[in-house]
Amino acid sequence: MPSLGSYKDLITYEIWRDYFDNNILPYIDENTIFVAQSLGTQFAIKYIVEKDLNVGTYISCAGPYDILSMRKTAPERASSFAPIASLFKPSDTEFEMFRQKPFTKYSLFCDDDIFFEQPNLEKYSELINSTPILIKGKGHFNFDAGVFELNELEDLIKQLTKK
Repeated sequence: MPSLGSYKDLITYEIWRDYFDNNILPYIDENTIFVAQSLGTQFAIKYIVEKDLNVGTYISCAGPYDILSMRKTAPERASSFAPIASLFKPSDTEFEMFRQKPFTKYSLFCDDDIFFEQPNLEKYSELINSTPILIKGKGHFNFDAGVFELNELEDLIKQLTKK
């Protein structure tokens, strides 16, 4: 069996875009609740702008403004992540175009995110014109932080769908 190489070889904007084009795009419409986390928030901005999509609601989880500015407490992660992150970073124009999109936006971020400092996460929320939601004690909303469920996200989606 041929090797797929490093998982990092599979993390490019183009690979993610092609996957979305072929598997997700047909199901995105003005009723879609588009949820993205971490690097996915950068992808979402570029993709939604590139495809000129209008969704019902966009929810970011741990979405940083500057994905290349990781905390100094994670230097090994930051240096290995920088080449990947640079492939996804939206331009100022893409941020502005996303900000102007007419759908509702929310940004969930945590007070103890291990990768991004709170001002970075707050700037993302402000820049995309979203409603910020600060959650305490859930790190980067990932398994490493012991987060296997995000009740705050589930509650927000229930509120949005009135179920």
